Amino acid sequence: MSGHIWEAIMKELWFRGELKEIGRDECFELLGSRSVGRIGYCTSGGAVILPVNHAVIGGEIVVRVSPGGQTARYLRDNAPEPDLTYEVDDFDDYTESGWSVLVTGTARATSPESLASLTDRPVPWPAGDYWDYVRIHPTRVTGRRLVPA
Repeated sequence: MSGHIWEAIMKELWFRGELKEIGRDECFELLGSRSVGRIGYCTSGGAVILPVNHAVIGGEIVVRVSPGGQTARYLRDNAPEPDLTYEVDDFDDYTESGWSVLVTGTARATSPESLASLTDRPVPWPAGDYWDYVRIHPTRVTGRRLVPA
């Protein structure tokens, strides 16, 4: 048996990581430690999962979406507070470890004036000043961490 195959077998058998649940407070800390996540929702055409910038403000996730984009359309078509999910994660290929936080909740449009100071607001990476603010109110927050063996 070649060395690479043997190493792969041994690694799978002896060095597998362990999944641990993350509490709600730590989930929010982890959400706040990143500026990009994925918003997810279901349409008649199937599941949609898109990367967006976010900020955690007052126990909610605030994202900005293009008013003409598919997420804004989903929010309008399913108003007043459509269901969606939001996920943020981080991983390390080398140590085969990482974490993932999943928020299930409802969304609603919000005004910039209702948010904290300008420095706390999410800033989309694409250029333009036409972005709408959307608050995601969590109804369920779960997280898992994969720790190396």
